Amino acid sequence: MNKPALVDQAARDRFRDEWNTNFAVSANAGSGKTTAISERLAALALSAEGSERLRKTAVVTYTKKAAAQIEQRARQVLLQRLAAAGRRDLAPLDHLERAFFGTIHSFCLRLAQLYGQTVGINLNPTVVAEDDEALWEEFVERDPMEFTSLPADAQSAFLRHVPLETIFEFAAGLDAGT
Repeated sequence: MNKPALVDQAARDRFRDEWNTNFAVSANAGSGKTTAISERLAALALSAEGSERLRKTAVVTYTKKAAAQIEQRARQVLLQRLAAAGRRDLAPLDHLERAFFGTIHSFCLRLAQLYGQTVGINLNPTVVAEDDEALWEEFVERDPMEFTSLPADAQSAFLRHVPLETIFEFAAGLDAGT
C-alpha cells in the first residue's frame, strides 16, 4: 500500500537534495524533523562531495539527547541505504563522522576553540561547571573589577590571554580580605 503524499513533500525534497543552502528546521513534535535531517545527512554522505560538505555541516539542537538521536538516526539511514545498494564500502560513514552534532553551547565552544585567536579570545575556553558559578558570582560581587594596580595595556593582555579557569583557581586561593 502506498503512503499518501505529504502536503509539504516538495519542501522536504528540497531540504534533502539542495546542498548549497543552509536550513533551519523548526516544526512540531512528530512531524518528521529527525527523519528529514537524517535523510539529508545520508544523501550528503553518499554523494561524491559528501566528505567535504559534511566537514562544514553542523546539526545544532537544544539538547544533547536530541543531537545524539539525530546522529544515531543518520547513521541508521545511511547503513540502510548502503545495504540496499549492496555496498560494502563504509567510506560514507567516515564522511558522516565529519559533521558536528551538538547543542548551541557546544557549537559556540567549538567555534571559540577553532577561531578564538582570530577574534582575540582565549584559545582554550571551557564550560563553567555549576560549582564554579558560585565562586565566580562571589568573586564578581566582591571585586569591582577595576584592576587599579595594573596599567590598561597589561589589564587587556591579562584578560585576553588568561583562561577563566586560571582566574577561578587564583580567586579560590585568596582570602576574603584580599
